[in-house]
Amino acid sequence: MEEAVYSSVKAHHKLAFEFISKALRLDESGTGPVEDVVIHYMKGIEELEKGIKIPVTGEGIGCEHDRSVEQ
Repeated sequence: MEEAVYSSVKAHHKLAFEFISKALRLDESGTGPVEDVVIHYMKGIEELEKGIKIPVTGEGIGCEHDRSVEQ
């Protein structure tokens, strides 16, 4: 069961990274509308918040890392 929780947290972090990376690329290149940049940043933040809200129990490096991020 802990592996499923870890995978879920990891999936949210991956999505957040993708949204924020895209926002940074658009922001730094100046090629996208400001509204699109803000939307991608917000989606990235939402994914981070979803991942942080998942309660992590169990043992192992992944679980320990996830608990430290929750704090």
